[in-house]
Amino acid sequence: MDSPQPTSPQPDELPFSEEHIQAHSVDGRYRRAPKISMFITIGVVVGLVLGTILGFILTPEGSDKRGVAIIVAIVAMTTVTTLIAAWIATYLDARSVKRAQNDPAPDGPARV
Repeated sequence: MDSPQPTSPQPDELPFSEEHIQAHSVDGRYRRAPKISMFITIGVVVGLVLGTILGFILTPEGSDKRGVAIIVAIVAMTTVTTLIAAWIATYLDARSVKRAQNDPAPDGPARV
């Protein structure tokens, strides 16, 4: 069974002419924004590591509820580092929006 091969459109078959495309095209640019989820993930991991280390360092060896103290240190540090990471991501995102609004577009004044 012989199936016809798909062919790419020829220049005279294109829906719009090259002049039409040039007249209606707009130069675009990408705004470089931070990935907030990655910042939060890094904040969680850093909090877990720091909380574990601080929990072991700050609780005495013979303490009765040492495990509870370590868990509390882990939860506290994870909360703090996650909030700090989210704040940093939000700050960088706001800065990138401001920069995109103030930078001149390739073909004219700044875009809003």
